[in-house]
Amino acid sequence: MKKTLSSILIVIIMLSMVVIAGDSMTLGNIDSTWGSVDQGVGASPGATCLRYSDGPSGANASPNNFDGGITMKTNDPSIQNGDNTNWNQVRYGRPSGESGCGSDTSTYYFGRQSGLAFNGVDAVVYTPPEEPTDYGVLEEFVLGKMCHVNNPISANNAFEWTTANLTISDVDCGPNGIVVDKDGNPVPEGKVDLTYTFSVQLDETTNSGTCRYPSVTPCADAVIPGQASGNNLYCQYENNTVDSLVAFIGFTPVGLDDSCVGQTFNPDNTMGIFISQEGSINCACVWAAITNITPSAVQMNYFEAEGGVEEIVISWQTAFETDNLGFNIYRSESMLREGAVQLNDALIVSLVPPGSTYGADYLFVDTTAKPYTTYFYWLEDFDVNGEVTSHGPVRAEWVD
Repeated sequence: MKKTLSSILIVIIMLSMVVIAGDSMTLGNIDSTWGSVDQGVGASPGATCLRYSDGPSGANASPNNFDGGITMKTNDPSIQNGDNTNWNQVRYGRPSGESGCGSDTSTYYFGRQSGLAFNGVDAVVYTPPEEPTDYGVLEEFVLGKMCHVNNPISANNAFEWTTANLTISDVDCGPNGIVVDKDGNPVPEGKVDLTYTFSVQLDETTNSGTCRYPSVTPCADAVIPGQASGNNLYCQYENNTVDSLVAFIGFTPVGLDDSCVGQTFNPDNTMGIFISQEGSINCACVWAAITNITPSAVQMNYFEAEGGVEEIVISWQTAFETDNLGFNIYRSESMLREGAVQLNDALIVSLVPPGSTYGADYLFVDTTAKPYTTYFYWLEDFDVNGEVTSHGPVRAEWVD
């Protein structure tokens, strides 16, 4: 199997957005706290041995480097609201060999739990696209560094959903713009705080059977962002008012000890779902952009198959992928779907986050096709609610 991302298409229709070329906005400190944890629909809220923490400090430090200071408190997310320049964390689960939940101040116990950590950047200078009335690539900026502490734990009550409560402070509209409210009245301070709440699913898979995501041994888990709600930014440039919001772009894997400050956005290394291998602390830079469009549907631009030399290449391109987890590919020697065989061993993970304002290019190479045989292919997209939508069939044959 081969899957590549030739480009992430951050293609936005910005018909109403008029920004003076070269103008730039200033974004102050970026911070995110973790909200309440839920086991899922119909289940009891919370998670086994749940606790939140403020700290440790240090943007490049490991979330387990407790020399930087850390405060913990069971079941109380507000403990994260003290210092907005350090790690905010939520952990759960009972470490191997433990019978209870340990002390609220035991860093040894806390360090062996699983969970999520986030440390935002201090400030960003954001340059919008010079010709926003055209299709174009937005200027990406990094929100901060997120880590999934993926330790082996036992838990009767699993962590399935939480929220990431993002705050971007002191946002202005650049030297040529004025921050206004939704009615067009200037904001006295000249700056505004933007706040967003993202739903976040933690898909902690079992380590037996077929792995759902591309994995080393055992099966990897996934952090899956969902739809966001929050306040818009209103900027007035001469007689034009721009109504925009912050859109999450995706995750770029980064080393545990590496900084996200100064990183260059790389679409070929960015995914909308963060795959986290078992038994380690896995980290990523979190990217965003400012836009004025919100997608309302999943849209497929094309799905096609082309015969190659001793292989068949299946490719597809999406425009939006609202709540999409990934794809499966099926093949048959008949136009009838019945009896079609799934070709991919694991879910072909979406390369963009649910609710995205952009899509992606995908490629899958079928090297198991036989010569001189016509094949039919179907593509299924699989969403966060378990619903499946089928596309195809498309037809191709192996070329000698």
